Amino acid sequence: MAQQLRFRTLFAGTAIAALALTGCVQSTDDEGGDDSSSSSEESSAPESSAPEETTEASEESAESTDEESSDDESASEDESASDDASASEDESSDSSSSSAASGEAPEDLSDSDLLSSLSTQINGAQLMAITADQLASTGTDPEEDLLEAFGEDFAVSPASCQDPFLNALLGGVHDTDGVLAVDQEGSLMVSAETFDDAAAAEDALQADRDAADGCGEVEVTADGTSGSAELSTSDLEVEGADSAYEATVENEGESYSTAGMAYGNTVIMVVDTGQYEGDPAPDNAALLEEVATALSEG
Repeated sequence: MAQQLRFRTLFAGTAIAALALTGCVQSTDDEGGDDSSSSSEESSAPESSAPEETTEASEESAESTDEESSDDESASEDESASDDASASEDESSDSSSSSAASGEAPEDLSDSDLLSSLSTQINGAQLMAITADQLASTGTDPEEDLLEAFGEDFAVSPASCQDPFLNALLGGVHDTDGVLAVDQEGSLMVSAETFDDAAAAEDALQADRDAADGCGEVEVTADGTSGSAELSTSDLEVEGADSAYEATVENEGESYSTAGMAYGNTVIMVVDTGQYEGDPAPDNAALLEEVATALSEG
């Protein structure tokens, strides 16, 4: 049973990652097409050629020479004032960066913010981010594809534990309503969903955790083979997060884990699919720390 579960989970994760990457490419192509059209229109604009205007410009240039010399001192004073203002702005910017680096969680993040912040490197993997709406516009259904990847006879008993079980295996990336970020190989996936405020985000995370803890031992069927699996959770410490936990699935001596945190008004879930290919267990706390840094600096 362990081999079937590991294979099906990896297959499902790869399928979701492929959907996300395809959506990212299509979205980029759509935006690029608009830019290309605009660029083409600009390049086709006729160039101005007016000898008479050139002569007039020369005369005006000669007349303005004296004015320029008298403006030099004024310009110098303006530059000095501008430098002072710029220095002040830089200090303010440094102060903001310092605050971000302290790990303080933003409480007003939007999907647009997440889209930008999660298009970054996490654990050495370059992520590409896409919103759930963009993914839906491609005509795909991640949850449907996930279940298809697990096979027609896939089932979890009790049935009410199927969603918590899949969330524990794949971090809920299949049914996020926010933003999904994946790398080219599908080895790392991050889902992020915003809420009205930090309290709502923490409540949502706790509900997911309670669902997993409430299931405990479940019966899983895949590829005609059945076996038992145990769901459990444990606390994680992540700077700036209101709460964070790791969800673990144990099956026939093998274990897999994903992690989630309530960070500001956002719930973040991470899954390292390398563990389903035999890689060492992921350091989920470190992964969440990197994501938190990306969001606070974004």
